[in-house]
Amino acid sequence: MNIEPTWHQGYQCVLVVVGDQGQRSSPLVADLGHDQGQQAAAQAIAQMLGRADVFTVLRVVGDLAQARQHAMAPPSVDQYRPFPIEVLPGCLGEFVRAGAASMCVDPAMIALPLLSALGAAVGNSARLSLGGTWKEPPIVWTVIVAESGTQKSPAIEYATQFVHDRQWAAVAAHRQVLEQHQAEHAGKRNPPRPPKLVQWLINDITTERVATALAEQPRGLLLAKDELAGWLGGFDKYKQGDGDRAHWLEMFGGRSLKVDRQKEDAPMVYVQHAAVCLCGGIQPGVLAKRLSREDFESGLVSRFLLAMPPRHPKQWGQAVMRDDLLQAVRSLFEALYAVPLATNDRGEAFPHTVALSPDACQVWAQFVEWHGREAMDLEGDLSAAWAKMEAYAARFALIIHRCRLAMATAHSVDGSVDRDSLEAGIALAEWFKYETRRVYARLKESKSAGEARRKIEKIQRHGGVVTPRQWCNAHRTTLRSVAEAEADLQQLVNAGAGQWETIQPQGGGRTSRVFRLVVGGAPALVGQGQAVMGQAA
Repeated sequence: MNIEPTWHQGYQCVLVVVGDQGQRSSPLVADLGHDQGQQAAAQAIAQMLGRADVFTVLRVVGDLAQARQHAMAPPSVDQYRPFPIEVLPGCLGEFVRAGAASMCVDPAMIALPLLSALGAAVGNSARLSLGGTWKEPPIVWTVIVAESGTQKSPAIEYATQFVHDRQWAAVAAHRQVLEQHQAEHAGKRNPPRPPKLVQWLINDITTERVATALAEQPRGLLLAKDELAGWLGGFDKYKQGDGDRAHWLEMFGGRSLKVDRQKEDAPMVYVQHAAVCLCGGIQPGVLAKRLSREDFESGLVSRFLLAMPPRHPKQWGQAVMRDDLLQAVRSLFEALYAVPLATNDRGEAFPHTVALSPDACQVWAQFVEWHGREAMDLEGDLSAAWAKMEAYAARFALIIHRCRLAMATAHSVDGSVDRDSLEAGIALAEWFKYETRRVYARLKESKSAGEARRKIEKIQRHGGVVTPRQWCNAHRTTLRSVAEAEADLQQLVNAGAGQWETIQPQGGGRTSRVFRLVVGGAPALVGQGQAVMGQAA
């Protein structure tokens, strides 16, 4: 027995039973959207077939209804979870909130590059020991995935301003040293080489330049790029792309780096602990195009902390950043940079080893266990990302604890990472795990699914309710009439993402038909401060 459905709106359909010999029954109109409808259809079909086994037919009808449910499922639009600003210690949380409010951006737009900048400030001064040979450096690679015109560049500049200031001060000091050097050795036939510039911040993405800068700066560097497209595209543009990718993978772990220079007479560059934190932005479409399969399989993409925060409406204001807040964050960065690296008998610098406190060890053991169970159910790209999230929890904990030590708010006497810092690090890792799922899903979605998602998100931004005329006015270039707009919204209704409602104006008058989003099986409600598209709140 085979039952062929012809679906109409929702679960309404026409069923035809096809026998073993190909004979077809009369069409049966049914509504399989509820138990009663399924049972009625099963009884009618069983009667057609002359069979008493209604339960067998009911199971087939139930499978049809379930398949229809999957087919009607609205495009996956995972709700964005706000960045957990509360886990950032002291002035950092307030710094993120103030910047986000001033620029009308999501706090994650500032928090991500800030974490990278803080990681660079800690640098090779410390590594967190997690038992045996497992040590994690405070190296963080954050990427803001957002469309052009969403304030990515100002947000990154705001978050990394203290590293920029430090670099500018180093350039000014180096200029004076050069002038003094030239004055002292003017006229000499073989003057000594002038002192080199100390770098804290780099923009050049070539491996040789980065390695040369690291050789002069044992603490490590921050690579801050408004647009990371060029950096990603460089791996596949040149023959040495695979070698560059491998070098960057080493730098993520803070491991040793050996780079042979292009000039034959130039010596190779060797860095014992190559530490580079990274932050930048990229557009969603560009990211999807630039990421090759090799980038995923090599583990490069799994090292990125990706976030796709929602777009906020831009507003003009006269918000003034508090000088005491800026000074507090500036002092924190100076305190982090002031922590010296350890040195051996030969004067070589290396990181201090920091341990977990006893109570933090208990928390870490629990986290590793549940994170491991979670990872067992994953495969492919998400499985690779989850492997790095475990390490990131420890890296965040180390960065936060160093900040708390500088603020004198940590409870550790011996400098070990305490429970509060570790729990904050785990909270950040959990947020990034959720966000990674969202971004990966966006990168792999089909064109039609992406178009439907963008429609849903647009309606969500305007309160979840829209009339066909308002939808037509919002898409004048693609929808030529209200009828076309209504048909466009009907596609979302057919997919189970919304429903039509008739609105009766207060005091009487003409009724209107509106589309209302359905979120999680329930109609979306227009919240306070939101409005129907095209209308004032």
